[in-house]
Amino acid sequence: MRNLMIGAAMICATATTAFADADATIMERQAAMKAVGAAAKAQDFAAMNKAAMIAQEAFKIDTRDGFAPTEARPEIWDNMDAFNAIMDDLVAKSAAADKSVFGSCKACHADYRIKN
Repeated sequence: MRNLMIGAAMICATATTAFADADATIMERQAAMKAVGAAAKAQDFAAMNKAAMIAQEAFKIDTRDGFAPTEARPEIWDNMDAFNAIMDDLVAKSAAADKSVFGSCKACHADYRIKN
C-alpha cells in the first residue's frame, strides 16, 4: 500500500509539473503574440520578427493540457504543418519588412484563434 501511495504521489507531481510547464509556455506565447501585435501596429518589423520567432518556438509545444486561459485553438496542433507554414511566413515577411505580413496575421487568426 505504501508503494502504491508513493507511486500515486510521483504521478501527481509529474502531472502537476506538466501542467505548470504548459501554463508557462502559454503565458510565454501570449506575451510574444502581444508583442507581435504591438510591433505590427507600430510597423516595427524588427520587433515583430523577434517576437514572432519567440512565439514560433513556443507554439512547438502542445499546450492543450494546460489550464491557463488561451485563445489558441486546438487545431493548431492537429494541423501543425499548415500552422507552421503561416508562422514561417510571418517570420520571413517580418524579417523582410514586407507589409504583406499582415495577411499572415489574418490567416492565422481566422483559422487558429478563438474569437472572444
